Amino acid sequence: LSSTVNTAPDYRMFALPGAMQKPGVSRVEAGSGVRLEGELWLLSPAALGTFLAALPAPMTLGPIALDDGREVLGFGCSWPNGPDVSEYGGWRPYLARA
Repeated sequence: LSSTVNTAPDYRMFALPGAMQKPGVSRVEAGSGVRLEGELWLLSPAALGTFLAALPAPMTLGPIALDDGREVLGFGCSWPNGPDVSEYGGWRPYLARA
């Protein structure tokens, strides 16, 4: 873990179903999203390749806009099909809700 970051306020987060729930983050129209807390990781090209090989659908890898104006490579979701959990502001707060 390199640091904690926040997305620009243009995203929604969904709890993707499965044996082990995963977060699905999707960019939405301006004004209909929220800022989401996330983690910035630094991976070697080899580690990234290994990680991507195990990335389950509908998760994708693509540009994520941060609230400080930077754009980083991050996880997205091509077709969110779980409950919208954006109100929690991030995956860790969602998991800690109970």
